[in-house]
Amino acid sequence: MIDLVKFILKKMFLGQDKLRFALPRIFPPSDPKLSAIRMKNFILTYFVWKYGLELKTKPVMLQIGPVRGCNLNCVMCGAGNLKIQKLPFDDFKMIIDKFPEAMFISLSDFGEPFLSKDTIKMIKYAQKKAIVTMTSNFTVLPDPEEVINSGLFEIYASIDSFDKQKYDFIRRGGDINLIIDRTKMKGLYQEALRNQIFKGKYEYENMNGNTLDIVVKNLKSLVEARRKLRKKLPIIGINSVYAKETKEDAEDIIKNAIDLGVDMVRFQRLEFDIPGVLRKPEPDDFNHILNLKEKYKNQIEVVILKFEFGGDYSKGYCYFAHFMTVITAHKRIFPCCMPYLYMYMDEALLGLATSEKDIGVAMEKRQEFIRNFRYSVPTFCRECSLYFRK
Repeated sequence: MIDLVKFILKKMFLGQDKLRFALPRIFPPSDPKLSAIRMKNFILTYFVWKYGLELKTKPVMLQIGPVRGCNLNCVMCGAGNLKIQKLPFDDFKMIIDKFPEAMFISLSDFGEPFLSKDTIKMIKYAQKKAIVTMTSNFTVLPDPEEVINSGLFEIYASIDSFDKQKYDFIRRGGDINLIIDRTKMKGLYQEALRNQIFKGKYEYENMNGNTLDIVVKNLKSLVEARRKLRKKLPIIGINSVYAKETKEDAEDIIKNAIDLGVDMVRFQRLEFDIPGVLRKPEPDDFNHILNLKEKYKNQIEVVILKFEFGGDYSKGYCYFAHFMTVITAHKRIFPCCMPYLYMYMDEALLGLATSEKDIGVAMEKRQEFIRNFRYSVPTFCRECSLYFRK
């Protein structure tokens, strides 16, 4: 049975090098009862996802937002002008304890996680129970040694280009008036983008236009702290949103990642066109990063995510919908992390994480969502390219 789990994990989430670090945390030898619960849930979830069986399952992956809102205004996001909301630690602890089956916990959502002073505390608590990962814009970073010693498994810095002008355009600005009304965005997500028209004097603390320099400096300090402490973890990487306009930056990102001493680069497909700003990559653009992955395979790991026509995730029906649950900083529960969901929030909302009882009700609704996934497709899934990958 454990060989089957290893095979699935290796195929879907983790390479062989990560697997040896991950398995003792996923299936703790000191808690055989918990290990058995997780193994059973994982295997049942796999068969539900793969074959559409009607079995009762719980989330294998939890994505929890410590913070809703951000100190940057990215053209593909819109979190920058949302009111900052932070998930209280006691609520976080209650949520984590309610999901013992969760093997992976991602501390990232619609905001910058390090804007909360409790994020390191959350990592330390969650890492005792699961594999903990996160993505940050790296403009703000706690003491690097504290991050390294927190028990974090993976951390990614969001960098789409090492060209300062292009970085600032994507991560700080852009003419949002070109975006709104030419997309199908609705509800809160549209409102967030509409409010994202930039104020010329907007700066975060002392960045003064040198955001990329600060990000790179923080990334270097984290790599150096890990080297100084002689630690293997956390895995440190760069996460880059890949669009037609950033295709030409991909190789430079890989080269910079190698020079910085990070472990991997993750190229994540732009989910939808932003007219006049960024366009979704096409098959030829995808082939470009495939070639780069092969070219640099002996120097750094390159991971390709969320492409409907290929990449490093398994084919078939969306595994996000079957394996994960998202809980935002304002305690709303959703079935996945795709941005299409934010266009149809009322339809996608499973419930609230305000109490153990409310979470239980939301998980019953999630069960119904998964049971009907192949036969009664929600609007936000129909519009998502990952609903079914050929």
